Amino acid sequence: MASHNVLRLVRLAQRLLPPAIALVVVVFELALLPYRHQDATLWFRLGFYGLVGPLVTYAVLEWIAQEVLERARAERALEEANRRLLAAGRVFREALESENLEEAVRRVAQVLEESLGYPVALEVEGVQAGSDCQGLRVPLPGLKGYLEACAHHPDRGFLEVLAHEVGGALQAVVARSRDLLTLYEVDQALKAEANLDRLLEGLLERIRAWAGAEGTGVL
Repeated sequence: MASHNVLRLVRLAQRLLPPAIALVVVVFELALLPYRHQDATLWFRLGFYGLVGPLVTYAVLEWIAQEVLERARAERALEEANRRLLAAGRVFREALESENLEEAVRRVAQVLEESLGYPVALEVEGVQAGSDCQGLRVPLPGLKGYLEACAHHPDRGFLEVLAHEVGGALQAVVARSRDLLTLYEVDQALKAEANLDRLLEGLLERIRAWAGAEGTGVL
């Protein structure tokens, strides 16, 4: 994209500069006509033509360079926005594919480091993953945890937005883990109740057997 813009600017300069330079030369020569027999006219011409060419060339190249830099900055900003958007999407995918909170935190931290290009630290409900650093830390909304960026002068606004995305993705994992824990506890309670019923049945059978044996002995 930048190469097309440079080509467009060069074509524009090719169309505008020749007539503009010709016009300046004609005006300058007409202005010197009354002084054409003076010796100083030669030096005026040398000075004028020696300055106009380099100045025009410098101005055109500077103009093109500024346009190229501006386009390059815009392209970098667009690439950064796309990279951040992809990072948020990968966070949700990795969180949903994880079997438990520990795996989700580890995979999300790894995705963030790969996408952002610098180390991060992530802690959720006491589960930690990522790098050990003292960077910029932002809390995860709705969770007991934080996202920490281990970089020089990170973008706090983007980190807060990313923390919302990470928090939302990991909240689903935490809720799923709690549901599984509840189901496990219910299953264990049912198993314990069944075992208790079997123990009571066995105890009753032994009591009946003992009572029958005592009655037979008395008779």
